[in-house]
Amino acid sequence: MSETLQKILTEEANRAAQQTSFIQREREFSGAGFVQTLVFGWLGEPKATLEQLAQSAANLGISISSQGLEQRFTETAANCLQQVLGQALQQLLGAKALSLSLLKRFKGVYVLDSTTISLPVTLKEVWRGCGGGEAQQGASALKVQVLWNLSNGELQYLSLQNGCDSDNVAAVQQVVLPASSIRIADLGYFNVTQIDEMKRRENYVLSRFNTQTGLYDQQGKELKLLEMLQKQGGKSLECTVLIGRQQRVEVRLLAVPVPQEVADQRRRRLKEAAQRKGRAVSARTLALANWTILITTAPSELLGIEEALILLRLRWQVELLFKLWKSQGLVDEWRSKKIWRILCEVYAKLLGVLVQHWIIVISNWSADLSLVKAGQSLRQEARSLGRALVEGTIALEKRLEHLAQCLAKGCRLNKRKRHPSSYQLLLSIADPALS
Repeated sequence: MSETLQKILTEEANRAAQQTSFIQREREFSGAGFVQTLVFGWLGEPKATLEQLAQSAANLGISISSQGLEQRFTETAANCLQQVLGQALQQLLGAKALSLSLLKRFKGVYVLDSTTISLPVTLKEVWRGCGGGEAQQGASALKVQVLWNLSNGELQYLSLQNGCDSDNVAAVQQVVLPASSIRIADLGYFNVTQIDEMKRRENYVLSRFNTQTGLYDQQGKELKLLEMLQKQGGKSLECTVLIGRQQRVEVRLLAVPVPQEVADQRRRRLKEAAQRKGRAVSARTLALANWTILITTAPSELLGIEEALILLRLRWQVELLFKLWKSQGLVDEWRSKKIWRILCEVYAKLLGVLVQHWIIVISNWSADLSLVKAGQSLRQEARSLGRALVEGTIALEKRLEHLAQCLAKGCRLNKRKRHPSSYQLLLSIADPALS
């Protein structure tokens, strides 16, 4: 961890500053000083003003006024920060794999998702969004793709792309995972060709089923999904099918009926979403809301229906990660209207939450870890962490050890009786006596 922080926030920061011509004549303010000032300044206080950022610089031994700092927010500064962030995204830092029974069946349990940061329309030439029209709303947006290994906490893949780019064909779909690992993704990534490729690589897939996809039996006869489910009489369904109208891929189809209140809530959401788009929801779609329908390439002896439902819940962990980045890290908020300062802030905050994630994972990765509580604790130590970085390796290692001790105390999820957390459900698999 110490070596990685020194490499990214010092060596790579100075190199990026020179390559982008952000720093042409290094005096008191180097590329490393600039990057560290913003990363630790906004990590500790996401709403930091220029004056507070100048104080962050002073904590690092850098003397610069708020006006002098503001003058540094240029296009080359944004390019410098983007390059440093790009180098950081290539670092793979994980802890020892968790020893929970269900997770240990796979070489890794990977959850995949993306989050979008809407940007001012003036940045549409840098990051393109899906919007436009007269108001130009949504014309600029940045999408962050994340592939996260929940077995050891490692962010296997993290990249930036235009907000208008589809998840279905994103580069993250091509990431090669270790054999016998399982990938859990939402419908936005449902792609029959990709499922087939992962199966050929001996990777497993777990996903909600896109009900518009062709469905066939082993002899190639087309199946009517709704009719199949209605014949179940309210019981769960598990069978082997082929999916894909042109390319046929063999998978297990799993369907579990949901409580009436859940089905009603789903139908309300479907109708609201359709109304916003000026469309109507089909009777078939409304009827299928009575079921949770999944497909998986994992064999039944490795993953039963109830176990598949528990693993599917783990996909929400990446949603919680994004929520943490936005609610605590404020990666989608800024204080200025100047485009290059905004972009600098976005890149620096993304660097900050990435550093935060590394430290939390290396220090204290466990199934009952509360990312919210850990993030709160770490932000309180951001200033001292930045100071330790400039003081040298020994000081940084001591500070990281201290942080690990702090994060080990009071950063655990509270147990819930009525609605057990995913961690509690995983424990129930590990020890049936706890279920």
